[in-house]
Amino acid sequence: MPARLRSVISYLAWGMLFGLTYAQSPLYTSNQNQYFLHGLAQAGVGHLTEDWLAGTADPTPVFSGLVAVTARYLHPNAVYVYFLLLAAVYYHSLRRIAAQFFNLEPSSIAGGVFAALLFVAHSAALRFALGRGIGGIWEYAFDGGVAGQRLLGDVLQPSAFGVLLLLSVQQQLEGHSRRALVAAALAATVHPTYLLVAGSLTTAYMLDSVRQKRRLREVLQTAGLALLLVVPILIYVGQTFLPASAEAQRILVSFRLPAHAVPAEWFDGSAIAKLAWIGLALYLARSSRLAGVMAVSLGIGVGLTLLQVGLNSDALALAFPWRVSTILAPLATAVLAGAAAGWIATRVRGRVLRVLVGLAIGISVLSGAAATGLQAIQREAAPERGVLEFVKTAKAPGQVYLIPPRLQDFRLVTGAPIVADFKSIPYRGDEVLDWYERNRLLSFFYRDQISEIDCGLLDEFANSYGATHVVLEPDQRGLVCPGLEPIYDDGQYSVHRLDRQG
Repeated sequence: MPARLRSVISYLAWGMLFGLTYAQSPLYTSNQNQYFLHGLAQAGVGHLTEDWLAGTADPTPVFSGLVAVTARYLHPNAVYVYFLLLAAVYYHSLRRIAAQFFNLEPSSIAGGVFAALLFVAHSAALRFALGRGIGGIWEYAFDGGVAGQRLLGDVLQPSAFGVLLLLSVQQQLEGHSRRALVAAALAATVHPTYLLVAGSLTTAYMLDSVRQKRRLREVLQTAGLALLLVVPILIYVGQTFLPASAEAQRILVSFRLPAHAVPAEWFDGSAIAKLAWIGLALYLARSSRLAGVMAVSLGIGVGLTLLQVGLNSDALALAFPWRVSTILAPLATAVLAGAAAGWIATRVRGRVLRVLVGLAIGISVLSGAAATGLQAIQREAAPERGVLEFVKTAKAPGQVYLIPPRLQDFRLVTGAPIVADFKSIPYRGDEVLDWYERNRLLSFFYRDQISEIDCGLLDEFANSYGATHVVLEPDQRGLVCPGLEPIYDDGQYSVHRLDRQG
């Protein structure tokens, strides 16, 4: 077998094992309900073209294009493979970055220990143990950034393409500056929230070039190329979402995204620990080029975060300057794992260590596969599964469903349009205000106490938003409103046809 082919197979195999270790949630979970909608609507899935949110400005058009192509020409499960491929990029980028300082050849004892440490640090088993033992904010202690943001989450979404930022750092350290810029630009193009992170890395690369005593012309060429690569997405974002509405920004920051956008909400013990983790890695790598890249990026992130806090700027909050931590945390983990691997390899007998490495990697992979399977079982056993399957089968063109705002999987699982939910949001100012008003009315209707529900709101939902059907959750069982005709009831959720004349 040619050496090149063996290398590719090894790259994919180890990457896939790492991806299995990390685990994935079933389609469609969490943020996928936000980011898959435009693409699935473009592909003609269900009746999603009739959904109001599918007609709003798309914040991630490149990702939506990928989803549309996948839904139209491939099987939806292909997205699981995409995630595994991104996991491969993540793993090998960190391995090659750490190999800049430590002897981590895959066939060496230290290389095996490093792989085991990286697998364990990213395993579903460790996340479960940390979440149950210390608290949910510690689940992604070794790979997640602050504010609940991370590169690899539990599903494929635009932010997962942030692994290209790690690839960018790897390429820069290996002397391929143009490839580094292309990788960073691709990450920002798929997920424009990475524009600031990509800009921070570009600044770090320029300073790195200066330290490498390259000519000023080369440094300016680096800046020019970086700008040229992101011009298309910059134009799209500028034309589509700017100027931004101050009220819409306030709603996004304070009402919908405080856990991600308000430092007072996310700056806790785990954030302090992550900063300490990054600081320790910087110390260990202090004489390296990586330390320079990390230090510049950290400085920009911290500086802009302090500026945001000082100005209390919603616009700057939505730029998420602290998102740079999503690359700094895994980089720090790679450096510390590399240092630990070398230390362990010199103190534990080779045969024993190889057995331990094999067990650690094997258990990590099995735990991830088990977590993936368990989540699929839990999805099938969820109380709302019955109503979702009913609507998926019974939906028809022209129907719009009024649903409990927390029933976030409804739209994509059923393929039926809805009035709104809390999870999935638009980003253009006027559309954010529309979303907020819809959710405000939903909060008045979906009350815990039936006596507090205003049946008159049904006319508003029907006349203003085209609602034709109403889904009631367990707390609303027994509700009687004029014009509601029951057509489904599974003891948990019920579906009612809404007579506009009622």
